[in-house]
Amino acid sequence: MRILAFDATLGTLSVAYCDQGAPEGSQLVEDTTVAAASHAERLMPMIQGVLAKASVAFADIDRVAISLGPGTFTGVRTGIAAARAFRLAAGTEVVGLTSLAVIAAQAFDSLAQERGHRPILVVIDARRDRLYCQLFGDSPLNSLAGPAELSPDDLVAFCGNRPCLAVGSGLLREDVMRTLAKSPIVMCKKLEALEPRAADLAALAPRLTPLDVISPIYIRPPDAKPPSKPPL
Repeated sequence: MRILAFDATLGTLSVAYCDQGAPEGSQLVEDTTVAAASHAERLMPMIQGVLAKASVAFADIDRVAISLGPGTFTGVRTGIAAARAFRLAAGTEVVGLTSLAVIAAQAFDSLAQERGHRPILVVIDARRDRLYCQLFGDSPLNSLAGPAELSPDDLVAFCGNRPCLAVGSGLLREDVMRTLAKSPIVMCKKLEALEPRAADLAALAPRLTPLDVISPIYIRPPDAKPPSKPPL
């Protein structure tokens, strides 16, 4: 299966092409850049560059995989719009995961030896004293709770007061560290800088069900709101 995957939800913009049926073995081409802004301008050139490096045309793609959110409003919207355009133009099937599940994929690989049977909690700094959180059982495709927007004080109850391993940028916040230090949740500080990686999304894509409707997962309402009264 020839898969194009991309993530534009957070600060890192990531694109990957994977051909798991290549005659010479699985082929992976990826590109990642730190892009706090300008996701809309950067995403398509990155996709074109990855496909050119892989020597494939978009018409050759069997499946597009995207991160549905949560994340920045503009980043999530950029990825959703691109996926919708690809399906409209070529009829390519689209699959998706939360950005937190894509991060969890890296955590499961990194913590394979020390995790035991403990769930993994992905905690992302959502600003304004809030966090984006999702709890996973034995794989990034087994969500036990979330995705949700929480305060630090809600984290322990969100995990059902059970011991689990926490990863993600939320661990950089002092209020989160204080809360988790008094809980059964173990902070994996070496994995506090994780961001979604398109290559992990591409690896999971064959196991996902194609989406009938490509809908974003914003969780938090956008800051920009239409005016209550029409302009004069």
